Amino acid sequence: MGHSMGGAEVLYYMLKSSPLPSSSRTSSASASLPLPPIRGLLAYSPLVALHPTSRPMALTVIVGKLAAKVLPNYQVVQHLETGLMCRDKNVCEEWENDALCHDTMTLEGLAGMLDRGAWLDHLKPGAGRTDGEAPAVWVCHGTADQVNSFEASRHFVDGLAVRDKTFKAYEGGYHKLHMEPGGIKEALVKDVAQWVLARCYRPGTNDEREGKRPKAKL
Repeated sequence: MGHSMGGAEVLYYMLKSSPLPSSSRTSSASASLPLPPIRGLLAYSPLVALHPTSRPMALTVIVGKLAAKVLPNYQVVQHLETGLMCRDKNVCEEWENDALCHDTMTLEGLAGMLDRGAWLDHLKPGAGRTDGEAPAVWVCHGTADQVNSFEASRHFVDGLAVRDKTFKAYEGGYHKLHMEPGGIKEALVKDVAQWVLARCYRPGTNDEREGKRPKAKL
């Protein structure tokens, strides 16, 4: 399970670790990575594309990527507006004061983050796997997220060729859905638990031998 940049990473890993239809990407982009057995993955508020109000200018991105090739370890500060994180001002203040929530990246790391998002955002419909071994996918996004694009996430899931896929919208939710007030954080926990439990086998029972999935109970 991944959030924001981490959400993009797990989605990118899933698709890069699975053969894509030849019509979706070039042969170089379709190169697969070793994929261990993964039953499912979850991504919330993923960085498929930045929200239009948070996107840097195209020229800035081009120059930054060129600089990353020359000075990959050069550190840059990319400050995010604290108030965009959550509707709860206390959560925003805690995030601002948390030493682990820093806003410094290397040029190489920043370029890689943007490249992964652009790759996901420009996938053509039909990308993914439809065989029985393909991981199930659950993606959610807050409709009021001004850090990453809600519409980009929805469009990505709509075009994904995966049999078991789910897109969940949280009306009015900001970026940090797991901290959002108004019942959203509780709904997120419940939805994730139900989704996971509905796809779990019970070992040592007939479910395991017959391939049945238990019903989620909360």
